[in-house]
Amino acid sequence: AARHFSAAGRREDAYRAALVAARAARRKGDAAGHFAIAAANASEPEALELRVRAAELLVDAGRPQPALDLLDAVEPPPELVARWAVAWSRAAAALGRPLEALGQLESALATVTDDTDAVRIRIEALRVRMNADPSPEIVLEAQRVEELARATGVEEVRAMWIRGAVLYWEAEDPACLPLLREAYARARATRDFILECEIALNRYGAAQFFSLPDEARAVARETAIRAR
Repeated sequence: AARHFSAAGRREDAYRAALVAARAARRKGDAAGHFAIAAANASEPEALELRVRAAELLVDAGRPQPALDLLDAVEPPPELVARWAVAWSRAAAALGRPLEALGQLESALATVTDDTDAVRIRIEALRVRMNADPSPEIVLEAQRVEELARATGVEEVRAMWIRGAVLYWEAEDPACLPLLREAYARARATRDFILECEIALNRYGAAQFFSLPDEARAVARETAIRAR
């Protein structure tokens, strides 16, 4: 209905119908499409927030290029800079453009004034560097970022996962295991299945590496069951 209202120029009806459909959608890709229609029929600044929300969902749904297309059409206001930059980074990194992702994050970090926004950006920058440009300093940076996340209550589970992954990949330190276990449990408790799967991949690899085959098999089995 939202598409028909939009095509007919009934913007208010299209906006309302799209929001209802987005909230009822069971898949993130479907919700993203509805949010995009809502954004096209909304007034600023709400339209900007809806476009960013649609892009975030498109990234989660494994559609990074449409997400980038949406974000590139947005000039984010100060209150949306962090979300915009993190979504842009996730999409660009998924498309094999990590250096561009880091550039956008560094630019955003230089402009934000809110501490929670800065923490979100630093967590994402750490994730990108972990996968694309690790360095000896990354272990200490991961610890600092996780401490900031705990202190501010921002993205604690994601920061814990990334620190655990860094300890596993870069330091081969068994201290990664309790971090990955806790992050996995907390992601499951919050029903963030995408984050849960990302953590499970690292937890499975770490369990194998540190000769814990029973734990590795349990993680693989649980994830396969939940993915059905």
